[in-house]
Amino acid sequence: MRHVPFFRWVATLGLFLMGCSFALYRVVPDSAGGALFALADGFGTGGFLLVAGGLAGGAVRARSRPHGVHRRPGRPVELLRDVVAPVTPGHRRTVRRAAALRDTAALVARDYRQAVAAVRTAWAPSHRALVDAELDLMPVARLRRVAGRAFPAGELAEHGVHTVREVLDAQEWGLEHAGVDRRVAGTAVAAARRLAEERAGVVTVRIDPDRQEPGIAAVLCALRVLVEAGPRAKGAAERGETLAARLDKLLAEAAPAVRIGPLLTAGPGRIRRARAALAELRRLLDRAERDGLAPWFAQASVDLLRGPDADPAGLAASVDFASRPEKYHALLAKFADRSLSWAD
Repeated sequence: MRHVPFFRWVATLGLFLMGCSFALYRVVPDSAGGALFALADGFGTGGFLLVAGGLAGGAVRARSRPHGVHRRPGRPVELLRDVVAPVTPGHRRTVRRAAALRDTAALVARDYRQAVAAVRTAWAPSHRALVDAELDLMPVARLRRVAGRAFPAGELAEHGVHTVREVLDAQEWGLEHAGVDRRVAGTAVAAARRLAEERAGVVTVRIDPDRQEPGIAAVLCALRVLVEAGPRAKGAAERGETLAARLDKLLAEAAPAVRIGPLLTAGPGRIRRARAALAELRRLLDRAERDGLAPWFAQASVDLLRGPDADPAGLAASVDFASRPEKYHALLAKFADRSLSWAD
């Protein structure tokens, strides 16, 4: 059966009324008359009775639980602690610091993923061009390796289709329009796609700086971000992703310790987990402060956000590539997406 903390709600309402009574006594001037003071007295008395009733009812309820159900000694004291103690400025500061660290950690992980995605996006056109160049030199007779020796490659040549690249460019409807049998056209296109995807996976991933193509400049600019950021940015992203996930879970667990709403509906076990989560958050924050994680994450994010906008022609990236090409090639080989699709 789900725990319903009714007496904690009663005690909380009593504390609220007592707070209202105290506020009225503080702000109402003596010349305002007795009506407001009577209201303040009523709030105070009612609040006191509700707190006392909530504490007493909680204690009776705890003692009357069946055997084997968790009981807490000193229930009135602990109930009051449940109502008042968890939601304190110190706890709120801990949660705010943890949330800020979580956001910084998640940001560096996201920035690193975006930098890697930029490399893959920039490389895709050059990769496609390299594969297309190889397919342009591949005769249609090579389709037999996939479609079988009985495949009539000569029929394609008779209708002016001589390379695998031309088969992919024409597609089925283009081959049929040229006079190729419909069944042969479908088999040819399917075989050509398989050959193209195979070549995409094995084509050499290299940058030729002498190729005057806009795509090469974009690849160099995207890679330069990762080269300049260095391995420390990768380490920051990996640690940030792990830490952000951990903090996310702990912040969710700690909600009853910092917000009245979750506190009023939380059972004893939930409150104990919230206190344990707060203790773990403090430990992680202390360790993060000792290790300087927040500045490390922030600096890595700044390094990863230095995109190609300041060097649209890729001149600075080309000069940097010439001085240390091995770093560019290593990163490209690591992050380049070798998969391409020729599907409709």
